[in-house]
Amino acid sequence: MAGEDTIVYDEQGHPRHFSFAPGQFAAKAGATAQETAEQFLRSHGSLLQVSDDAVSKVGLRAAAAPIDESASLRFESETKVMDSTTVSYTQTMFGLPIYQAGVSVTMHGPDNHL
Repeated sequence: MAGEDTIVYDEQGHPRHFSFAPGQFAAKAGATAQETAEQFLRSHGSLLQVSDDAVSKVGLRAAAAPIDESASLRFESETKVMDSTTVSYTQTMFGLPIYQAGVSVTMHGPDNHL
C-alpha cells in the first residue's frame, strides 16, 4: 500500500524489494546520489542482511583480479532518468563480481529523496 513500508522476500528469505513510506529516510543536505545511497546502505544494512564490513567498500569498483577480501558491495553505476537517480552496487567475493548479485538505491528529485 502507498505510504507504508514494504519488504518483499524471495523463497530463501533474502530481501528482494524495499519500498519505504515518504519521509522515512532524509538525505544529508547537499549530498550526492552516491553519498545518499551509501548513507542509506549503512543505516539499513541489517534489513538488507548486509554487514557493516560489506558496505565499507561501496566507494570502490570491483577488482580485475582476486584479492584477499570477504563478501562486500562495490560501486557499479549511477544512472539518471528524468528526475530519478539509481546508484547500483555489485556484490563481490575476493573483490570479483558475483553474477546477478547486488543492490540498487533509487532516489528522486534534486535532493535525492528516497
